[in-house]
Amino acid sequence: MLDHITINNFEEESLENFLNKFNRLSASDECSAIPIFINSEGGDINNCMAMCDMIEASEKPVYTIAMGKAYSAAGILLAAGHKGCRYMYPSASVMLHNISVQSVSGQLVELKTEYDELNRINALVYEKLDKWTGNPNGYFSALLEGNLRDLYFDAEKALNTHIIDFIGIPNLAWTDTLED
Repeated sequence: MLDHITINNFEEESLENFLNKFNRLSASDECSAIPIFINSEGGDINNCMAMCDMIEASEKPVYTIAMGKAYSAAGILLAAGHKGCRYMYPSASVMLHNISVQSVSGQLVELKTEYDELNRINALVYEKLDKWTGNPNGYFSALLEGNLRDLYFDAEKALNTHIIDFIGIPNLAWTDTLED
């Protein structure tokens, strides 16, 4: 049986589980690659970016595979997989949008600080998406900032924008296993 990571949300506990399993798979001599299966409506962008940092730092190939949906932070995580290792099931969909917050309150100076931080993270996400997908600098900024709503990608559109490398279910033929 293939050991893998499954992502269905981006809460604190999910991040901790991801980091523990990712580190275990990274350290294992029995594991030649790290598959991450994604079916999520997204969540906390900071937790997502921590996961993306781990993927970028990995010396082992990291496969990201979208099944069902990869919305918001999950779409970003999908694009963070190593080049040539990003898959999307034919019926799956991806959704990207500008960074959003549930509610903001406080004094004007606090709101300004929050606004500046959201802009910084938004710019970082655009920069990373451009890098991971091989699109020109500013591609995702122009694509997403010009769209005030959620932007959906079917498998073909995700392939054409280089969010993924392949449409289909990867043949993960290796038999790496690790006990929990």
